[in-house]
Amino acid sequence: MSSDTNKTKFFYKEKELNDYRELDYLDTTLNTINLSTSDVFVVTAPFEYRPDLISLRVFGDYHYGWLIALHNNFLDPVFSITIGKEIDIPDIDEYFDFFSDNTFPRSRDKKIQE
Repeated sequence: MSSDTNKTKFFYKEKELNDYRELDYLDTTLNTINLSTSDVFVVTAPFEYRPDLISLRVFGDYHYGWLIALHNNFLDPVFSITIGKEIDIPDIDEYFDFFSDNTFPRSRDKKIQE
C-alpha cells in the first residue's frame, strides 16, 4: 500500500448519516493551511468586489479567488474587496504543495502508475 492511500481530501470529509454517505464541506483540514504572503495587491476600481479578477491578474487563472479570500480571512469574499484595500496574495506554490500532500490521486491516475 502506497503512502498516497493514507491521504485525505481536504475540501471535504466523508461522513455517514442515516445510512447515507455525505460530503461535509465545513469540517475540513483546509483551515489548517498556512501560506506565506508572496505579494500585496491594492484594489482599484476594476477589481472592486472581484476576487476572480484579482486571481486572474496575480496567478493568471481566475479560479483562485477563494484562496485569496481565505488567506485574508474575509467573511464575505466579494464585498470585503473594496477600492484602496490592501490584499495579501498567498504563495501559490505553497498552496500546490499543500494540495499535493493532502489529496488522493485519482483512481485512473493510480492505475496508470501501477
